[in-house]
Amino acid sequence: MRLAIIFILVFLLGCRDQEFKALAYVPTYFDALDFSSIRTLPPQPIVQQGTIVQSGNYLFVNDKKRGIHVIDNTVPGNPSYIYFWNIPGNQTFNFRDGFLYADNGPHMLVINISDFGNIKFEMYIEGVFFKNMKEQFPEFATSGEFFVCPDPEKGLVKSWNKEIVENPNCEKI
Repeated sequence: MRLAIIFILVFLLGCRDQEFKALAYVPTYFDALDFSSIRTLPPQPIVQQGTIVQSGNYLFVNDKKRGIHVIDNTVPGNPSYIYFWNIPGNQTFNFRDGFLYADNGPHMLVINISDFGNIKFEMYIEGVFFKNMKEQFPEFATSGEFFVCPDPEKGLVKSWNKEIVENPNCEKI
């Protein structure tokens, strides 16, 4: 009973009858079945660092939901950023026999990395990482901040931008 009363209070307090504008996180989307943007790019700044994997003289640094930074660490005191592998939605990855196995949100991708400067998408396995879909909300938003609820019809959330929004439809509690 207590839980029902709390739910009703939260629901009623969260409703707004009047129009308003607020600074809110707005999702940008990508299509998880469009693999055309998977490619090697020049070095990029790290936006949100994820996992770091070392292999030989190289460091591979995940940039959450963006891709992987390739760093030549032959001289550990002077690492050199050499490439950025653009893999929208990527958060986890591993290597084996010249191939990169990486997610792009829900799917596992197989990418030929025998030439770091020219990676090639080979295939995908559908739905392997479906649990990653819980991250379709701005995990960094603080209590009371507004965001625009993701619309699955538009694709998967790639990133969040802060914008002035009329009547944002979600609020982190």
